Amino acid sequence: MKTKLVYVLVSYDARNDYLEQCLLSCYSARMHNADAEIILLVDNLTNDSLQGKRVEVLKYVSKKIVIKLIGNYTAAHRSRIIKTSARAHVQGDFLFIDTDTVIVQPLSDADRLNCHVGAVADSHVPIQKNISTYTYLKKIDRLLHWTASEDTIHFNSGVLFVKDTPEAHRFYEDWNKYLMQSMAKGITVDQPAMAMANKSNHNLMEELPGEWNCQLRHGLKYLDNCRIMHALITNVKESMPPLAEFMSKDVLKRVKASGTIDEQTKQMITAPKQYLARQTFILANKEVEIWETDTVQLVDKIACNAPKLFKFINFLSKCILYFDRHYIRIFRK
Repeated sequence: MKTKLVYVLVSYDARNDYLEQCLLSCYSARMHNADAEIILLVDNLTNDSLQGKRVEVLKYVSKKIVIKLIGNYTAAHRSRIIKTSARAHVQGDFLFIDTDTVIVQPLSDADRLNCHVGAVADSHVPIQKNISTYTYLKKIDRLLHWTASEDTIHFNSGVLFVKDTPEAHRFYEDWNKYLMQSMAKGITVDQPAMAMANKSNHNLMEELPGEWNCQLRHGLKYLDNCRIMHALITNVKESMPPLAEFMSKDVLKRVKASGTIDEQTKQMITAPKQYLARQTFILANKEVEIWETDTVQLVDKIACNAPKLFKFINFLSKCILYFDRHYIRIFRK
């Protein structure tokens, strides 16, 4: 395999589980791609912390590149800065992979990809169907006088194929520039900046098949043949059951405590589709749009943080539906 696999890791204390996520993903990448060159980009603080139990991840990577960042940046800032400057630190074509992923099959077909920069659509849908992201992008556009929300496709930055071409280098330079602009306004996410870099480079990015970045909550259509399963674990509430067992905070805590991957976890990573949540409920099309409305998000927040209030609201809803069904019939066209 000629295409390199690239990860970014910024984790220099025990308050997060990014190192453990990275360890599991690198393990799965090596398992399916024995001959791949796996490169780990770390900042200087993370590099200093890779001692004792925290060195296990280095067993599965080919090369560690340390990037010294000067400035009072948070861990999130440091991670995004390195991510958006990765093209300057890696020679040759590469496939960037977020840490909250599991590699499901060999990635050698990346050698056949021929675009300058390739990615999968965020949530696997056009931007205006991706309601919560579209609303967020509109806010960023107003704040920064950008036009990121005007794209037909808003790309997910969790998996990126990147050629070693002048065009790709310019794209990354612009991506980093727009990221720094957005961080100055308190925005740490990198996808809006990537969208603006794409616009500045005449829509250089090309859409990859969904199997390259199967975003688990949205990618049912691509799950069967997916190459990379993107768990989006950073969006999972610790109090809520995960979409898959390998996304569990308990699993990551177990890895953190031992510093290694036990046999039970290895089994999950080897066959991740077998460890999806037992209790599931599929939403499609209009149902997804309803689920992503502010009303549903508010009810979800109440259910998580104020269970007694949620129980009362649910009782009122039950009464209203009963009277509607048997007497009032106000909710009819």
